[in-house]
Amino acid sequence: MKLSPRIAIVVAAILVVVAAAAVIAFVWAGNGPSVPSPSVTGGREAGPPTATPTRPALNPATPLLTSAPEPGSASGRLVTGFPDVAAPLEGSTVRSSSVAVDGARVQVAATAEVAATPAQVQAAYAERYAALRMTSAPGTAQPGTTVTEYSRSADRITITTSATAAGTELSIFGLFTVARR
Repeated sequence: MKLSPRIAIVVAAILVVVAAAAVIAFVWAGNGPSVPSPSVTGGREAGPPTATPTRPALNPATPLLTSAPEPGSASGRLVTGFPDVAAPLEGSTVRSSSVAVDGARVQVAATAEVAATPAQVQAAYAERYAALRMTSAPGTAQPGTTVTEYSRSADRITITTSATAAGTELSIFGLFTVARR
């Protein structure tokens, strides 16, 4: 039985979301690493993608999202309302994205490919999330894959990278609590 490309993309996106949800549940249950790794500092040579935080963090307890986006999914682009804080790096080719909302909880997922090494991609996200005062910890990964989990208060973002012939395959999973007004 041959699957259409659209069905294959949807199935892949669902698998990424389920796997990332399992990682988040594992960490929240207290089974994950509890000591954050140091943030990346220092300059970089030209070449790696850059990440600019979309919102400065003055208080680490302040939620990263101030309002919930509309739920939805998209293939080949970011779904409307996908939070900038979890967006793929500039220059990435988005394969799929989704946003799910349950009250004040927002879950986002995206898959993309970017023309950079996994180390460069991980460094760009480390810089982005250090600026937002998020702590980081290495996640459990299969050989050839790097997983980094970022957290701040109740907000969590998991970045998974693996090398491809064209650069890096990137999966992003985020779980946020919307700020109360």
